[in-house]
Amino acid sequence: MNQGKIIFYIIFAALIATSNAIGEETTTPVTPQAVKAKTTDHPLTFVPETQYQFQPVLDGAQISHDFVIKNLGTGALSIRDVITNCGCAKAEFPKEIPPGGEGKITIKGDTTGYGGTSFDRDILVSTNDPQKSVFHIYYYGQIEEFANLEPKVLVLRGAAGQPIQSIVTLTPRKEYPFSLISVDVDDILKDKVKFSNEHKDGKYIITVDNLQTTPGKYVGKLHLKTDNKLKPEIKMYIKGMIN
Repeated sequence: MNQGKIIFYIIFAALIATSNAIGEETTTPVTPQAVKAKTTDHPLTFVPETQYQFQPVLDGAQISHDFVIKNLGTGALSIRDVITNCGCAKAEFPKEIPPGGEGKITIKGDTTGYGGTSFDRDILVSTNDPQKSVFHIYYYGQIEEFANLEPKVLVLRGAAGQPIQSIVTLTPRKEYPFSLISVDVDDILKDKVKFSNEHKDGKYIITVDNLQTTPGKYVGKLHLKTDNKLKPEIKMYIKGMIN
């Protein structure tokens, strides 16, 4: 064997020895603690539908919708809270969804008083999913007016002992024709206001007078009964602010 080949084999053997030594130093030993760290269970949130737009409805309609929420992870998914930011929308939801399971976040909306506007709710959901601890779902739609009511809220404001009067104009819309059958107020307002009703030029004009003779505030509802089955009753707030 010539001298060149001898030198080559010596260098080759040295490289193999060095490689084995480095591998022994850098290999991390497998311990039960390491295995446990790699297999820690986590929830994984998946929401197939994050937006729901309902068809136009009449003012006062109750709208309910279920948002499905799935847990694709290996740990239990906890739904910590669902915040609607409005008393007009309520949320029902499971507190926990097991791995591989699914649940429903049910949103129930009360559209009373939203006639002629959109009913938009940006709902905040918080969970224990480290990758999706907070997310939003959206619930919205257009609310139609059954009739034009002006003003929307009747306010009686003035000095005690002085005449205080407010007038409400109720105009049926051609899409929802009706006749006004009766007008009434909550029992709490019986001794605080009086009212009269006049039908003129296709409109109903309701005049409300304050009866309270001492300073104070009161709140109640005016009830307008119609002969239309779609909306047998229209409600509006009466607020008294007597100085």
